[in-house]
Amino acid sequence: VVVVDLPRCGVDGSVFPALVCAVSFIPSRTTSGQQQQQQQQRGGVNLRVANVHLRPPLELDGKAFLSTERTTGSVRRAEIKELLSQISCSINATIDPSSSQQQEQQSPTSSLLDIVAGDFNEDDGRDGLSHLCQKAGLKDALAEFVPRHQETHRWPFHYGTTLRKRLDHITYNPTMLECLGCGVMSGYESGASDHLPVLARFAVVDDGDSEN
Repeated sequence: VVVVDLPRCGVDGSVFPALVCAVSFIPSRTTSGQQQQQQQQRGGVNLRVANVHLRPPLELDGKAFLSTERTTGSVRRAEIKELLSQISCSINATIDPSSSQQQEQQSPTSSLLDIVAGDFNEDDGRDGLSHLCQKAGLKDALAEFVPRHQETHRWPFHYGTTLRKRLDHITYNPTMLECLGCGVMSGYESGASDHLPVLARFAVVDDGDSEN
């Protein structure tokens, strides 16, 4: 696991670091009927996964105003940009500059991360998510599968009301993964976090086929 300390990387207003890890596994079988032994010969599947907790829509002193969500959006976008920059530097530092592997990594269509998930502290298509989807080529599984009225965050407010927002997302690289479904889990509303768990299931895309 690699810790990308976004506040120390110079992202003004950033609060939390990001965690990045490599996940390697061998699918038991593929939809084309390929067996585990064939995957072992290929070296299995390698994914780069990041967990993020982007800048909350609050002032650094904990206060919040009607404009705070908008004014902190640029911080969340900068956090995503810095995360991708740090990952790019880390990947390129381990690749031979003359190799075809580096040329593939530097391609604008090649995603640096296969999954970026966590508390984005923003709704579908906003600042950080917009950059991931439009510039890095990732897709938001929550926006793809979960109706807009389904929130992932609940916060008790004045006079018995509850604020409901979609702040938690799972984004993925569609050239590597096919999202089979995504949902917000129920049963965690009381005595736990103010955020609801978001669960997504993926298949790994391999030469036109999918691996569960």
